[in-house]
Amino acid sequence: MLIQPVHRLFGNISGIHYAWVIIVIAAFIHMARGSVGQAFGVLVVLLQEEIGWSPAAVTLGYSLSNITGAVVAPFSGMATDHCGARKVILLGVGFFLVGSIITGAADQLWHIWISYGICLGIAQPRSGVPILTAASYWLRKRLAIGMRLLQTTHGIGPAVMPYF
Repeated sequence: MLIQPVHRLFGNISGIHYAWVIIVIAAFIHMARGSVGQAFGVLVVLLQEEIGWSPAAVTLGYSLSNITGAVVAPFSGMATDHCGARKVILLGVGFFLVGSIITGAADQLWHIWISYGICLGIAQPRSGVPILTAASYWLRKRLAIGMRLLQTTHGIGPAVMPYF
């Protein structure tokens, strides 16, 4: 299992309970997820000024992302119950990486629609609820504090992630 080596590496050496290591990893994913979702307004302005695309055409990528996320979310929850949160999160991270890379290299409008609209739309629900599920599984004693810290990272992601 992937999480047990993390427990052996950090949990025993530093005296920190392995659940907090999971919270830190989940927080980093949550910050990245929040920053990409909230930074789209900047992307619209840049693509309009640099390439000359219309804001309405670029915003279609954001709309597709939200629609895709809404359609995929129930299946993401079922997959989390059936396959486990780890597999669903890893699939979401894969879609997130592919979508982010293609969005950064996009030179055609349809690239934004596919990369941001479809890939990141699939990634969003696969890294939301499954992360909370996994974190709540590992954190038993201080669950409310852990969940509050984790939810806070989604909001501070846009302020912190540009420095990574």
